[in-house]
Amino acid sequence: MATSSRLDVLADALDDGVGISLAAHGFIKAKRTVDKSSISLIFRRADSYLQLGASFDHRDAPFTLLCALGVGTHEWPDTDWNKVALWRIVRTAEPHAEESLLAGFSYSVEAGVADFERLSQKCWSAIQRYAAAFLDGDLTLVKKIRAEVNAQREPYKVVSRGPDGSLQSRADQASELLRRKYMQ
Repeated sequence: MATSSRLDVLADALDDGVGISLAAHGFIKAKRTVDKSSISLIFRRADSYLQLGASFDHRDAPFTLLCALGVGTHEWPDTDWNKVALWRIVRTAEPHAEESLLAGFSYSVEAGVADFERLSQKCWSAIQRYAAAFLDGDLTLVKKIRAEVNAQREPYKVVSRGPDGSLQSRADQASELLRRKYMQ
């Protein structure tokens, strides 16, 4: 099966498994992107969203499904600052469960339909177990973890040549504003 076909199969499995389950909690599919080496699915409910992403690009190996919970817009650049990976929520609930969760979300470029369906089921089970409050509309934990993560992140850097030709870096102002916005 070609990579693009595998990506469509994975996107369909996630849409059919996680997406249908999220609909029962009032989420609707807001965006589905399948390109030559990756997928992204976004499900929204009011100001919150859940993003699923995967890649078959060899530079992204080992391959692990991204599951992130966000509050705010799902558009760039805000989305890079306003979402939290599910594994961070898992680590808060069970500090030693992170590795087993990530192992359960890994996949192979040779995976088939049944493998992707199992991956979708594992993802939904983890969402139900660790993000039940989020599904019920309680965004407190996501906002708390997001604030902690962003407090430790540096804003993006802009690199340019100074008057003497040397490279200089400075914090990107828009990035710093988003960092501060989502630290609250």
